[in-house]
Amino acid sequence: MSNKPKIRILVVDDHILIRMGLKTISEIEPDIKIVAQVEDGEAAIEAFRQHRPDVVIMDLRLPGRDGVQTIQALRKEFGAVRVLVLSSHRTDADTAHAE
Repeated sequence: MSNKPKIRILVVDDHILIRMGLKTISEIEPDIKIVAQVEDGEAAIEAFRQHRPDVVIMDLRLPGRDGVQTIQALRKEFGAVRVLVLSSHRTDADTAHAE
């Protein structure tokens, strides 16, 4: 077994099935640990403050503060936050704004 630190991930998605699926997948991957799962942008910011994950998996369509606004808030407060955008929508417009 490797002593290499695990990649710490925060999952932000308003659909519980997506969160559960990502959690299940992470449990079989020895190099990944989901440190928190939340369903909206405000909770994402609080979870990031608490856990300081290496990567955020972010849905763009969230209740309240959407994914793009949440990414912008995280980067304003924490600088170079690594975000993997997760979206089932086919338009590139939302993902372009997420940069």
